[in-house]
Amino acid sequence: MIADDAKPTSQAAVKQWWRRPLRRRDKVAAVVIGAFVGFWFGLLGRLMLGPMPVSVTTLLWWAAGGIVTGVILGVRFPRAVTILLGPFAMLG
Repeated sequence: MIADDAKPTSQAAVKQWWRRPLRRRDKVAAVVIGAFVGFWFGLLGRLMLGPMPVSVTTLLWWAAGGIVTGVILGVRFPRAVTILLGPFAMLG
């Protein structure tokens, strides 16, 4: 048996966090994570998928597009962005 004052497991903590009402802090974190990961996905995605050589201006436009996309996703789906893109934000 688990004592009542024991810390919840990570799965239980995530389940509790998922069901909790959204706080401003959750929304801001999702937008920041979305922007950061969107920047890197846009920049590196263009480098890997597009023809080379490419100008710096083109790379910056792709990075800006990634940032906008990440912010929109962070605003619209804050919990999913935090769970799915959070690990990528740690790598950047």
